[in-house]
Amino acid sequence: MSPTLLWFISFCVILGAEMILGTIYLLALAAGALSGALATLIFPSGAAPFFIAAVVTTLGVIIAYIMRRRLRSIGDRRSKDASYPDEGREISVGKVVDGRSRVSYRGSTWEARAVSGELTPGIWVIDHIDGTILVLREKKR
Repeated sequence: MSPTLLWFISFCVILGAEMILGTIYLLALAAGALSGALATLIFPSGAAPFFIAAVVTTLGVIIAYIMRRRLRSIGDRRSKDASYPDEGREISVGKVVDGRSRVSYRGSTWEARAVSGELTPGIWVIDHIDGTILVLREKKR
C-alpha cells in the first residue's frame, strides 16, 4: 500500500471521528494527516511528510485554541449582556433564610442573594443575573 493512501485513510478515519465527537482539535489532526498525504506526492520518501504533518497539526491546534478562547469570551459577553435589561429593576424581598430569598420576578420564582452583605426584607435592585439567581444590591434612597 502506498504511503499516500495510508495518509489519506488516516485522514478519513480522523475526520470521521471528528464528525462523531465534534471536537475542533480533531480537525487540526485531520488537516495534518491530509497535509501528510499531499506531502508524500511531493516527497515520496523520507521524513518530510511527517514533519509537514506535525507542523500543520501544531498550527491547527494553536488556531483551534485561540478560536475557542475567543468564542468563550464572546459567549461570556453575551450572557452578561443578556441580563442587561433586568439590571436596575426593583424587587420586593420578603422572607430571608440563610442570606437568600425566593422572589417573584417576571411571572416566576427566582432565588435571590445580595451582591455583598446580608439580604434583608425590603426593596432591592437587580445588579445582575447569575444563571438562575438574581444578584441584588441595596436600593439607594
